[in-house]
Amino acid sequence: MRDFKDSIRKIQHGKYDGLISGHLKEPLVLDYRDKLTAYSRQIGIREDLVLSAILGGAKSIPEIVANPIIYPSLTNPVFLQFETWMIEHHVSSLLANGLIKEDKGKLTSI
Repeated sequence: MRDFKDSIRKIQHGKYDGLISGHLKEPLVLDYRDKLTAYSRQIGIREDLVLSAILGGAKSIPEIVANPIIYPSLTNPVFLQFETWMIEHHVSSLLANGLIKEDKGKLTSI
C-alpha cells in the first residue's frame, strides 16, 4: 500500500497531458491531479473503515470482510475475493504504520 501511495504522489507531480485509466468508462483523464487526490482520499477513508472495524471488535480479515467495505453492495464471490485482497492490503498498511497489532492471528488496536 505504501508503494501504491508513493506512486500516486509521483504521478500527481508529473506533467502529463493526461492519464489513461483501465477502471473508467472514459479512460482518458485530463484532470488527473484532482482525480488522484480524490482517489488518495478514498484509500484513506477505506483504511479508516478497516481500522474502525477492528476497533469495533473484528479480530480477523474474514470478520472484516463479513461486512464489506470496498464493495459493500456487490455479493458476487469474485468481488468478495477482491474485497479480501484489498482488506489484506489495508491491514498490512495499518500494521506497518503501528496503528494495529496482530497477536496469535488476532488483530487488535494499539
